[in-house]
Amino acid sequence: MIPASLTLTGCKKGQEGADNKQTMSAPAAPFSVTTLGGERFSLEGAKGKPVVVNFWASWCGPCQMEAPAVENTYKAFKAQGVEFIGVAIQDSPEGVARFVSKHSLTFPIGMDSDGAIMQAYNIAGVPMTYVIGKDGLVKYIHSGVITEEELTAQIKNAL
Repeated sequence: MIPASLTLTGCKKGQEGADNKQTMSAPAAPFSVTTLGGERFSLEGAKGKPVVVNFWASWCGPCQMEAPAVENTYKAFKAQGVEFIGVAIQDSPEGVARFVSKHSLTFPIGMDSDGAIMQAYNIAGVPMTYVIGKDGLVKYIHSGVITEEELTAQIKNAL
């Protein structure tokens, strides 16, 4: 059994953060990132589709717990045109590769090597998930471990 305190917290380098959920409607900060597959993902290029941006790090225990839920939700919505991008922060290429392999992640993953995306999205800890609507507006922010049910509900609200 997973302790409840772990399911409700996130990671900061060296400390835990609190769970936080927020709905809003503000423009998402534009960004682009090269995925591990060598393709370029840009938020601008995804306009007109809902986008899930999941910030994580391989050294983060709650991120390990959350990964299967994000992967399952990606598989459930990819045929409906929902874009997913995982953004690894404060991590090494080796750590990211191990994490992706361990969790059999198939959605696009990029690394925020210089911290610019992390800064644009005010990421203080991970995991953190943003749901962005077809109009490019942030519809939902979740800090901490997100469940498959919560992510599904928020994506449906953005469709």
